[in-house]
Amino acid sequence: MLRSLVGSEMCIRDRYQRRVRGPRSSMASSLLLALALLAPAFAMVMPGTPPGVPADFDCAMRKLGYEYGRSLRPDRGDFLSLFEALQLQFCNMSTPGERDEYQPPRLPTPSSGKLVFVDPTVGLDTNSGTIASPLATIAKAVSNTAGSPGSTILLRAGVHRI
Repeated sequence: MLRSLVGSEMCIRDRYQRRVRGPRSSMASSLLLALALLAPAFAMVMPGTPPGVPADFDCAMRKLGYEYGRSLRPDRGDFLSLFEALQLQFCNMSTPGERDEYQPPRLPTPSSGKLVFVDPTVGLDTNSGTIASPLATIAKAVSNTAGSPGSTILLRAGVHRI
């Protein structure tokens, strides 16, 4: 990112200096450079809006998408991550103050059928797959549950490689 900003800065300065000659060219060049670098701070970054779409319509559609997203996921509160993704701060909306964080659902452990536990950190594929002796891989758990209808594979925290 820094390289591309510096590259565009040099390009703007070089183009401007070719057109303006004289003692004030370095001051004018610096002013132009400052304006070019500040301009993106006041506009949406890659908004994805097609040319010719009025800004008020664009903002109205973004706000509608935000409200729809909040209705789908009320557990996310003000849904700051969606707000920022839609860049609604450029649509005269105040930014929500609290960051939303995804919390995985807490589902109850099934009480019937075969249960096989997988823990990529402490499990071993030679283990039996119980809570005290978990397997290490999902592949081994699948092979252990083949032919057992109603089986459940429970993944414990960690990175599971497939």
